[in-house]
Amino acid sequence: MRAWNPQTGRWQTPSSEPQDSAYLAVDSWLVDEGRVRGLDRHRARFTQAVDLAQTHDPIDVQRFLDVALAALPRAGRWFPRVELSQGPVSAAGELRLWLRRAPAPQHEVVVFAHPYPDRRRAPHVKGPDLPRQLALRATVEAWDAGEALLASPDGTVSEGIWTSPLWWDGDLLCLLPRSANVLDSVTRALILELAPQLGVQVGREAPSVARLRDSETWLVSALHGIQLVTGWLISPGAAPEPAPAAPGRAAAWQARLEALAVPLPR
Repeated sequence: MRAWNPQTGRWQTPSSEPQDSAYLAVDSWLVDEGRVRGLDRHRARFTQAVDLAQTHDPIDVQRFLDVALAALPRAGRWFPRVELSQGPVSAAGELRLWLRRAPAPQHEVVVFAHPYPDRRRAPHVKGPDLPRQLALRATVEAWDAGEALLASPDGTVSEGIWTSPLWWDGDLLCLLPRSANVLDSVTRALILELAPQLGVQVGREAPSVARLRDSETWLVSALHGIQLVTGWLISPGAAPEPAPAAPGRAAAWQARLEALAVPLPR
């Protein structure tokens, strides 16, 4: 991890360790052999989140992103994270780059069937709720599930801990209502751009967990793209309940999504 100093235009040692930091904004994207999908969208989302924090000049943020992108390896598989972090020393916030190796692709996932209350303070911004999300993910992974859902007080699903839900009603691709107070998912947006090209109609509704358990459900993210829900974990230690799916559909869309990746700027 490195922090970028806008006064000197140089990298420096961060003022605090990741576990000691609070986050005003973060964003991550997959870099696979120097190629990335939706980079302009990731960049715009991070810029908007930093603008909301009102801690840095917008010009400095763009300079930081330019330098961060230039520092990314062009070989291998990486999942870098850009941050606006607050620590005990950097009360105004530091712009950081954390260069992380990406895990192996996972295109199937078992989901814990009982949603957690969505208690995020800023669901439309990636970063402020990161510690709670990390704690929830650690809990469900200890039960051999890969993800869990968050639900609003009326019981409808808002998001996954780290993912956005999509599901199928026959040949209709479904997603959350436009009014949903959720993160502007880059991967979801890219999939929605593919839909009309493939003649697929899109519907919107606020689903219950029961609705998702009866449907082919995808959880989408920048890291894995499309993860097909193959099972629902009803209770820790039990065998997952199988999930419905049309053979080959998720894999075909994943291939189309991966084809959108373009080389990093030089």
